[in-house]
Amino acid sequence: MSEKPIPKNSKTQSPSFPFYPADWLNDIKLQSCSLGAQGLLINLMCLMHQSKRYGYLLINDHNPSDKEVIKLLRIHHRTYQQRLKELLTYGVLTKDEKEIIFCNRMVKDEELRLLRQKIGKKGGNPSLINKDEFG
Repeated sequence: MSEKPIPKNSKTQSPSFPFYPADWLNDIKLQSCSLGAQGLLINLMCLMHQSKRYGYLLINDHNPSDKEVIKLLRIHHRTYQQRLKELLTYGVLTKDEKEIIFCNRMVKDEELRLLRQKIGKKGGNPSLINKDEFG
């Protein structure tokens, strides 16, 4: 699998991220996970929102050990391992070729946000803009 460039958070990082309740409740992968795994996910998403590589579980620019995440989230190690395994097994979270955990939805949302920002600077109408420039 080829590594795709990941958008970096801008200096004006938003204090929030989009959350769509209907998507959350209708996501079959997520709903296949326990309530505990869903709770872990939202906490991991908060950490991923703060990452310089948006949507990736990176702390201070490095792939944190389970021990570091467990300490940050104040969760028992067995609970963390079990719930994380659910999220990975059902495809809610993924690991890249460097074993960094990421949320594909967050990465895609950020790519779309950056594209819209770029198109907005060009006038806002994507049909009037050279699509190769943004592809």
